Amino acid sequence: MSAIEPSMSFDREFRGIVDRLDSAGSQYRMALIIGAVGRFLALVIPVMVGIVLLAGALNLPHWLRWTALALIPLVVAVAYWKFLHDLIWQRPAYAQIARWLEERAVECHLPLENSLINAVLLAGELDRLGNHESLGALADPRARWIPEVLREIHAGLQSKDLSSVVPWKQQARSWLPAGLFILAALVLAIVFPNKMAHGLGVLSAPGRFVPRQGTAQILSILPGNETVLAGQSVSFMVNVHVPRNRLALAKIHLHFKSGKTETAGMIVFGRNNSSYRYMLPSAAENMTYMISVGGTQSSYYHILVLPRIKMSSLDIGITPPAYSQLSPHNVVLTGAAVQTGADHVAAPLGSGIKIALTLSHALMGATAILDQGHGRTVSMTSADGRHFAAAFELSATTAFAIILDDANGGALQRFPSNGVAGASSGDHSRFLITALPDNPPVVHDLIPHRNLSVAPGDTVALLGEALDDYGLTSIHLQVATGRTTPFVTIRRWPIGNAENGRPATQAKVKFALALPAATYPVGSLVRYRFTATDNRNLDLDGQQLGPQSTRGQVYSVRIIGGTVAKGHQQGLWLRLEGRLQRMLAIQRHWRDRANVFFNGIKLPAAHALAGQVYTGQKSLLTYMDSTTSHFPFTPSMEMIRQALDVLSHGDARTALIRAQNLTAVSSVGGIPILVRGLHHHQANVITALKALLALASNHSTQVASLVSHQGSSFPNTGRQAWKNLALELKKLEKQQRDVMNMSERLAAKPVTQYDAADKHNLKNVAAIEDKWSKFLNQSLVNISNLTEQDSANASLLDDLAGLKIALAMSKNALKNKAIKIATPLEQEGLEDAKKLSSNIEKWLLQQPDTYKWEMEEPVAQNDVPTPPLPAKLQDMIGKLLEHEEDLTHSMESLGSKWNDS
Repeated sequence: MSAIEPSMSFDREFRGIVDRLDSAGSQYRMALIIGAVGRFLALVIPVMVGIVLLAGALNLPHWLRWTALALIPLVVAVAYWKFLHDLIWQRPAYAQIARWLEERAVECHLPLENSLINAVLLAGELDRLGNHESLGALADPRARWIPEVLREIHAGLQSKDLSSVVPWKQQARSWLPAGLFILAALVLAIVFPNKMAHGLGVLSAPGRFVPRQGTAQILSILPGNETVLAGQSVSFMVNVHVPRNRLALAKIHLHFKSGKTETAGMIVFGRNNSSYRYMLPSAAENMTYMISVGGTQSSYYHILVLPRIKMSSLDIGITPPAYSQLSPHNVVLTGAAVQTGADHVAAPLGSGIKIALTLSHALMGATAILDQGHGRTVSMTSADGRHFAAAFELSATTAFAIILDDANGGALQRFPSNGVAGASSGDHSRFLITALPDNPPVVHDLIPHRNLSVAPGDTVALLGEALDDYGLTSIHLQVATGRTTPFVTIRRWPIGNAENGRPATQAKVKFALALPAATYPVGSLVRYRFTATDNRNLDLDGQQLGPQSTRGQVYSVRIIGGTVAKGHQQGLWLRLEGRLQRMLAIQRHWRDRANVFFNGIKLPAAHALAGQVYTGQKSLLTYMDSTTSHFPFTPSMEMIRQALDVLSHGDARTALIRAQNLTAVSSVGGIPILVRGLHHHQANVITALKALLALASNHSTQVASLVSHQGSSFPNTGRQAWKNLALELKKLEKQQRDVMNMSERLAAKPVTQYDAADKHNLKNVAAIEDKWSKFLNQSLVNISNLTEQDSANASLLDDLAGLKIALAMSKNALKNKAIKIATPLEQEGLEDAKKLSSNIEKWLLQQPDTYKWEMEEPVAQNDVPTPPLPAKLQDMIGKLLEHEEDLTHSMESLGSKWNDS
């Protein structure tokens, strides 16, 4: 039963009619609600779609967005109030239901003839009159017949279908416009999806910016929200995806804090039209920006511009390892050095490093890290945003940069300066702290510095030296008998502190090694070496590094008898002569090979030939170094060893460099210049080797000094040559004294403090030494080619070779600006010049012999005119003439040996 009229107390006569009214009324009411919903939607949908489309298509101001958003609920409320409110919240009375049904019954041709409304009225009247049974005689007569009428009406309604009069079809017609509007909304959503979506976004957040979505899809935007320094450039980049990789219109919209706005086009780059870029040359104020590509808008991003940051100073504190006993010190970088990282710092390995930097002004909330590369970073702490500090242990050479981040964690500034916030640190310089390793000790065997052959019972004087970076603890002398016996320490020298109280970094020890005949008979072999230990005590990354020991070079002492010693000495000279001949043959061969460069050789062939010459010169240099290092030179051979050492570090090494330069020449035009330089040094090597070979040959044949002979015979031209040489040596003595005086003045001043005058004087001194070195080189060759009968004197030759070696070493030292080394070398050269000059003067006073051998070769060579040759033989003979000089020297050498025999 309906609760519409709760005051009615219907009896059974009206109960059936009420049930019929409730059923039909509910259906009728539902049909009305359905129709009202259709009309509600027909009004609300077009209004909402129109507002959404308008908001999505137009860039409405914020107040208009709020107005449009408020209009939607207003229209909904009006439509609801007009169409739905009464039907939902107000229930119809039985009389209203009866009226609905009877009005529709006429249209449906169902004859109800007001029976329903009458039944409702009669039931109401009966309820007003009361129950006639309870009232008895007082009851109204109408109370008795009304029930009868109601039963008759109910019986008449039994054959009538009241649900057939419910207006389902009529109310459904109101859904036709609603359906059309819904379909139109779907079509608009399909045709304009981006605008509809943008409109919904705008209405959902009318107070903020909602980006549009066009044909392009924005994948990423750089730099996003960023913090930069005033004056820095800002690079904007957007990566997009456009259907079929079409070119899209890309723009950037900048809004500056001052109110100025700017719109600029972006340049496409990359593949598939997928990236666009714009460069703002200089950032001066805060700004926001938005990028649009192909109708698609990005969100607004913010660029915060801070004042330019500079590093006022960078303080690098160095605390060396405790065992080194070095004092802690600080290196402070200021000015341009802290911006560019130009100044490099060196510190001992294992030192404690403390980095402290000071900025030009404080940045509250900023953080800093010390980036050592390869993912290794050290956090820097700061209490005021201006001073930052970090500490670490120097376990290796470290290159680092300091990266300053803003409060949001974005890269703000890099030191050394990179000019672009957020730039990759790998593209720029870094501060460098070079770790100075604690190298093992260096051991030098100063005396005798070679293998020896001594007689039984002799005593060998030994002098050893050890050097170390931070301090020595001990030096050991170890001796072994034979080639396989292990070394045994026979003497240990503990090394204390130096005069300054720190560990000694240099020490020399002397020892007289006795070789008693009873213990070491003839044929014994004694090996010895010096060993030094340093004071290293490091803990690097949890690894303990203790002291280091270095074993010096092993030298041997062979015990031989007198006759054997003499034969051994003679054999050594023959072996040395063979080595010098091999060096000379190698150098001549590669000098002749280098002549091919002058035959118009092409560049690929030139490179190939240059590689061969380089390999040949390298083999010669290696052979020279091996000879000076491992050949058992005796004291009488020391001059040749020194000469070979000077030659290997001078012309031989420079010839190797010239050959290497030829391998990298880029055009044939530069080949002749390089080859002429190569020939010059090759010729110097050949000349020096000839002189040394003649010296070795004189010793191997045991030629006595001319001073011990009376009346050696030589032509007048040879005598005049010796006089000229004596005069030149006088000039050399005078100029050598001047050179020594100048060198001493230059040595009193550090090389780094030389002014223009000092540098000029240094060049003059080096030029004088170079001039006399070349003069003596030629004189040495001339004298060595003379036989004994023609004034070849071995002692004079030795003196001249020693003088040449001293001047060559002095020249090289001057070129390296080692003035303190050059000065004693020049002193040695002066003494050699005095000795040689004195010997020549004394020797020339002797009366020469008037006899002359028939087979003696002339001092001056006579040039024989070349007979005319057939045309076909000119090329062949021409090549032979190119080697005329070498053939002549070889012939002279052979003739000299034959005469000596």
